[in-house]
Amino acid sequence: MTAFLLFSLNFSFAQTENTTKVAYHFDFSNRVHHEAKVTISVPKTPKEEPLRLRMSRSSAGRYALHEFAKNIYSVNAFDENGKKLEVVRISPYSWNVLNPSDNMKIEYTLFADYADGTYSGINTIQAHLNAPASYLLVDNFYDDNFEKDASIRKTKENKELKTIQVTFSLPKQDNKWTVATQLPQINDSTFYAPNYYYLLDSPVLIGNLFWSEWKEADKNFRVALNKTGTETTEEEATEFVEKIKNIVKEEITLFGEAPNFDYGTYTFLLNYQPTAHGDGMEHRNSTIITDAEKLDDGHLSTVAHEFIHAWNIERLRPQSLEPFDFSRTNMSSELWFGEGFTSYYTNLVMLRAGIIDETRYADLMSGMLNYVLTSPGHNFHSPAQMSQQAAFADAATANDPLSHYNTFITYYYYGGVMGLALDMELRKRFDKNLDDYMKILWQKFGKTEKPYTIADLQETLAELTNDKEFAQKFFQKHILGHELPNYNELLSTVAMEFQLTQKGKFWFGKLALDIDDKKKLKNATISNYMLYGSPFYNAGLDKGDVLVSINNKLITSISDYREILSTLEKGKKAIITFERFGEKNTVEVMPTQIPYRQLVYLSENEPIIKTKQVEERKKWLSTKQK
Repeated sequence: MTAFLLFSLNFSFAQTENTTKVAYHFDFSNRVHHEAKVTISVPKTPKEEPLRLRMSRSSAGRYALHEFAKNIYSVNAFDENGKKLEVVRISPYSWNVLNPSDNMKIEYTLFADYADGTYSGINTIQAHLNAPASYLLVDNFYDDNFEKDASIRKTKENKELKTIQVTFSLPKQDNKWTVATQLPQINDSTFYAPNYYYLLDSPVLIGNLFWSEWKEADKNFRVALNKTGTETTEEEATEFVEKIKNIVKEEITLFGEAPNFDYGTYTFLLNYQPTAHGDGMEHRNSTIITDAEKLDDGHLSTVAHEFIHAWNIERLRPQSLEPFDFSRTNMSSELWFGEGFTSYYTNLVMLRAGIIDETRYADLMSGMLNYVLTSPGHNFHSPAQMSQQAAFADAATANDPLSHYNTFITYYYYGGVMGLALDMELRKRFDKNLDDYMKILWQKFGKTEKPYTIADLQETLAELTNDKEFAQKFFQKHILGHELPNYNELLSTVAMEFQLTQKGKFWFGKLALDIDDKKKLKNATISNYMLYGSPFYNAGLDKGDVLVSINNKLITSISDYREILSTLEKGKKAIITFERFGEKNTVEVMPTQIPYRQLVYLSENEPIIKTKQVEERKKWLSTKQK
């Protein structure tokens, strides 16, 4: 085995170009056990000693810390004669190779069994590689590239440099396996990157892939779909691609043009098979989307969301994320815009592209609005501040309970409802719309790839509206401040209303009770933390308390609790008996109106609605394709 590896190493050196500093080789022979054997060839050792190796600790598009080093082991180094070199682990995620030499190699084993946008997954039907989770970096070259060649967006003139090469040994018995990635191709199994930055932003999907390619707006697009192990047919896959094409058209129209993809092509990497985990992740010239379910239209919302990122976040990019540092968490105050406005447009594009109807759109936006407006989180953080919480929320892990139920609103939705508010404000006050705003931002900061700040976003809004005072107030109140917009007032612009769904019905706040498999209560124990400001919160009840009775009516089932809620009256306190740590307590609690609402389309027959408002709604919701 050692002799074979040395022969392969020498052959690799013979094939690399003189610009290549590092060459990776992935062997999936032990894929049944979720392992890849990875060999790193280093033709020319850096002058400084030792050779430094490091695993990333974060991933592009993810803002929490991820210790990818936990999934690599058997790290060894050899000189060109096969002599083992000393490798010293200097931290949980970094190693030094002492006395390195030219034409040396490093070997390590990667374990991967979680295919999503952050991690990697290897088995007999796929090799799904998220780059930061898969590549052990030669840190000497990373530093050089990161400082001088930081990102493809800054060094387009060097994009053809084959600084790093990657070869994937495709299993011979699986001769239908092909490789999909945004990395430029040398041959069927070998690819290259101009620097580590681009390599780490380039996921790879290998398997028996369904391919589809087309052109739109003079740009090349392709879908690489892994549907192995599902019941998805070729016909269904083809129909799915046709819907993706319509999304692509709609979003190009939204921004006025397609981005210039660095190597001429944008790739949708779709891994829909039983061992995948639901996710979607944006990258410079591709997206990788995963799910365990077979194809259905529900997957298209993720496609729509991630493709918007080809503009918003990948090129229309906040200064706080430029360049992205893969060695630590990356904090940004602009995710309410990068992710939130993208979320606002996700549903709108799905409607405009004809994938969902107006009823479904109203339901989706109602859910977004209800989540934000009924959460106490806005009392604690503004949208800009909420963006800064991403390190603790974006696929982050915690062993201890968090107060996020009270203090956190996902910036996807927080920013999404701010996008809706700004769209309505622009339509109501200025005969403009959010599409106009996105186009001008694209031209100023996206197309030019000049990273923006919140001040830039505010200044551009002032330019669009020719009203500095409006722009300043909107940002101070709703983006940097905690004030929520008046949505009913704003939605009247498009003949819509956000109506209570249970008017005259009262409750004590969101409540979950422990139940057994037969849906019967297990001691009526409260299993969720109380929301700040809710009746039970104000009365001092919390998780772990056992509800005994309400107004002297015992609670022995979910139906008992619901029946009691139906008897509650406005302004009339309820008597709650509960048990805590073995002691019974009684309190009086004032119930409140159930706050959930539904977006409703109003017609011209309504006395407060005029034709102009209905026409504005049609303009807002209709396709923009010509």
